[in-house]
This record gives sequence, C-alpha cells and structure tokens, in this order.
Amino acid sequence: MQNKKGQTGIGESFQLAFRGFGIALSSERNFQIHLVCTAVVVALILILGTSIVETMILVVVISLILSMELINTSMERLIDIIEPSMNSKIKEVKDMLASAVLVSSMGALIIGIFVFVPKIFEILRAF
Repeated sequence: MQNKKGQTGIGESFQLAFRGFGIALSSERNFQIHLVCTAVVVALILILGTSIVETMILVVVISLILSMELINTSMERLIDIIEPSMNSKIKEVKDMLASAVLVSSMGALIIGIFVFVPKIFEILRAF
C-alpha cells in the first residue's frame, strides 16, 4: 500500500520484487538456465575454494547476468504490449537487448575460466 506521498512501503517493495523474480523463474527458460549456471558456480566456489576477492567478483558477475536477463525480459514484454506486431525496428531492439545478455554472459564465462581453470588444473596435477 502507498503512503501519503504515494510511496510503497519497504515490505511491499520487497514482496513485489520477489514476485517479479518468481514470474521470471516460472516463465523464462533463459532465466532458468542462468539460475542453473549460478548453482554450478556456487558449487564450484564451495568445492574448489575461491578467495574472497574471486568470490566477490563472481557474485557481481552473476548479479549482472541475472539483472540483464530480467531487464531483457521486461523490455521485450513491454515492447510486445506497445507494439504487438513484429517489424524490423522492433526486431532490432529485441536483438540488441538479447545481445546485452550475451555480452555479460561471455564476460562471466571468461571470468569463470580465469578463476576456476587454474584451480582445476592444480587438482589434476596432484594426481
């Protein structure tokens, strides 16, 4: 509920944010894929042991990717409401939105390689 200034209370703000997260989780395949990747990264952090700096970088990158996916999905849905018929300009906008997710995902993959591959090689050398 909004207060006299038209602002939503903090509890309701969190509730709405979690609702949005749930909508994305239940309806967006790419968001689900990114969450599975997040679980894999968290498992690797716990299994391989990362430094606090490495962990912080990975958390920031994961947050970036999930946020980009939420923005991409939100914008695509908004575009579909405003202009239900597809045209070349709308397709370009949607493609660029998807590209933003791709760029952040590729950056995350590179960071993951730099963080995890040396640790995996170190374990393999021990055998």
